[in-house]
Amino acid sequence: MKTQEIYPGNFVPHQAFVKESDSVLRNEKNAVKPAINIKENDEMIFLEMMVPGVSRESFRIVLNDHHLEISVLFDHEKKKHNQFQVQEIDIVTYRRKIKLPENADTAFIQAQYKDGVLSIIVPKSTNPIECCQEQIFVY
Repeated sequence: MKTQEIYPGNFVPHQAFVKESDSVLRNEKNAVKPAINIKENDEMIFLEMMVPGVSRESFRIVLNDHHLEISVLFDHEKKKHNQFQVQEIDIVTYRRKIKLPENADTAFIQAQYKDGVLSIIVPKSTNPIECCQEQIFVY
């Protein structure tokens, strides 16, 4: 598996993303749309999403045509080891798509996951900025 050098340490995508990401994440029936907090001012957009119990490698954040798509895949292997008599929680993946304004400076988006909270900062520019497709890494 190819490793991408970023700070802090190496980012190795979750194994399930490498094997199943397209089929699982594109299936809307399996996805849960998590609640999100958004704060915006003249300089930036701040997004916050509660996602407890995952690692930063479980996130896939993709920017495509001014749409920020946030996906989180839960570890199926860990779930298999928990033999509950009653299981009411069965989340396969979280998925949320957010339209960004034309002046979002997508080259400088930052994402951080700490204590079960994903925080994303999207700086703004004074002029519209052309957007390209790219993946945002979570620190």
